[in-house]
Amino acid sequence: MFANGCSMCYGTDLFDDPNTGFCFDNEARWRAAWPGQLGRLLGYTSVVNDGFPGSSNDRILRSTIRWLVEDVPALKAAGAELLVVIGWSSPMRREFHISGEWRQLIPYHDYTDAPAAMINRAYREIAWSDEESAIRFATQVLTLKWALERASIPYLFFNALESLADIDEHSGGSLQPYMSQILDRHFLAPGKMGSPSAYKPPRR
Repeated sequence: MFANGCSMCYGTDLFDDPNTGFCFDNEARWRAAWPGQLGRLLGYTSVVNDGFPGSSNDRILRSTIRWLVEDVPALKAAGAELLVVIGWSSPMRREFHISGEWRQLIPYHDYTDAPAAMINRAYREIAWSDEESAIRFATQVLTLKWALERASIPYLFFNALESLADIDEHSGGSLQPYMSQILDRHFLAPGKMGSPSAYKPPRR
């Protein structure tokens, strides 16, 4: 089982270092965070938690596609039964490649290093758009949905931070043209824009 998302997936509330607030004991964190617990409930003996604190949906899509390309062929060849579970993050977050590394930026945060601060300020003041963020989010969801379906890998999506209804409302209805494709039995979306998913992941 492969899970990806932001701090909600990573298990940010689980930490063993009081100075950083991070958990450096990955094995313990992976067992305690929801992907590990879900994997055990479903009978999976191996669970990969690729969540990262502050993650953008840019990173979630990029790193999950990387897993599909780099790891899935060998897993399939070994006869592994796969399941992907994605907890989508806030559409406003962005990933940039800064000074040779991938950085997750949140527009209302301040950053102390100059390159990140400059990019984030320009993004916030010039390029930030609720409409663009909603359409980008829809594009990311559908891109990964179709990639997983092409690879014949079962999956389950949900929003970890903002509901589909909130994203649609904040963007002036920008999600509406995409909803018929996003909302199916693989997207857990309780509330006024969707009902609980009828999807039942395969048990191991």
